[in-house]
Amino acid sequence: MLPQALDISIEDTLVRPGDRHKQVLFRKSGDTTWYRVFLRLVGRDVPFVRSVTYRLHETFTPNQFTVDRSPDKPDCLLEVWMWGTFEMTAVVQDLRGREQLVAHSLLFDQEI
Repeated sequence: MLPQALDISIEDTLVRPGDRHKQVLFRKSGDTTWYRVFLRLVGRDVPFVRSVTYRLHETFTPNQFTVDRSPDKPDCLLEVWMWGTFEMTAVVQDLRGREQLVAHSLLFDQEI
């Protein structure tokens, strides 16, 4: 039986989960440094997730990315390039089609 509210949160990191080399990628564009950031779902109820729509800052084009949970993406991993931190949200859809809003403050800058 699915729980009413999923035990789910968002994790962000500069290192691809499972990368034993712990490689961080960045690139310069003028005075701005862009970092490759990975977003994923964590928590005991991740197996009950059908999909997640990550909602990034309004200045991103596009600023929404939907990732279906699959054998290739069991934690709904998303790779995105960004230069700063901000508050973001995600809409997580469970296996019954119910949606739950999850808020997250990006923390990848603490790895720099």
